[in-house]
Amino acid sequence: MSPSFFKVMVGDDFLTNLKVPPAFVKHFGGTLPEVVHLTSCYFDEGTSISWMVKTERCENGCYIRGGWPEIAKDLDLQIGDFLVFQLLSNGELEVAAYDRTCCEKRVRVGLPSSLHIPDDFEDVKVVSGPDPAPAPAPAACPSPPSSKKHRLPFFTRSLCKTDLLFLSLPVASTTEANQWDKKSAVIRSPKGQKWLVTMKLRVRTRSYRRVDISTGWSAFVRDNGLSIGSIVRFEFLGGRDNVIEARVLGRASKERARPGPKPGTQR
Repeated sequence: MSPSFFKVMVGDDFLTNLKVPPAFVKHFGGTLPEVVHLTSCYFDEGTSISWMVKTERCENGCYIRGGWPEIAKDLDLQIGDFLVFQLLSNGELEVAAYDRTCCEKRVRVGLPSSLHIPDDFEDVKVVSGPDPAPAPAPAACPSPPSSKKHRLPFFTRSLCKTDLLFLSLPVASTTEANQWDKKSAVIRSPKGQKWLVTMKLRVRTRSYRRVDISTGWSAFVRDNGLSIGSIVRFEFLGGRDNVIEARVLGRASKERARPGPKPGTQR
């Protein structure tokens, strides 16, 4: 079972930030990624919701702060509620909320007409589900195409230990790129190298589902010399072969990939 932790909503600051237990932070080598993808496990008429949050390391521990007030509002957090977080990958956590009855909260988050996007985030909240009926397009003069409007779905992953065995796609990216019913894909490097991989739907509970890249993934990891801490950007190009372009943005240093001796020990 993947690592998890829970937090009880107490005090006067649970609406502004959340401290991550030090024992859980150890799974990230002592510090959290700067940006973390939080996904809810609530489905309301086929709708799920996720957020991108920023973390901050202080003298007394690691906190989730950037974007947390919006999560607290969306989950309608009250004193006495508690949250359960489960690690899905190095940069993705799933969260479930429970109220003082000890039962899971029934959170209803609708599809907003507009999203509040702070300057330091490209996407804060991603709501996946049935698309609302499109509004009639007003007559207007032609304008140059916007690269942001037509951006292809993508995500960036700093690989953890389990990512070297299989790659679990983020829920938001899976929905945006229409990957839920895909059986296979072709991972392509910028140089044109290709790897055929299998897409596997993993369902744990009624509200938990993920798509994993499994068979063929280990060959991609091996051929590109990837290890824990390697950073890879995945962009869904689609097409008949369901092409996913993978670009290695950074590689783990030897010091990070191979932890040294604990303080006070000799080599």
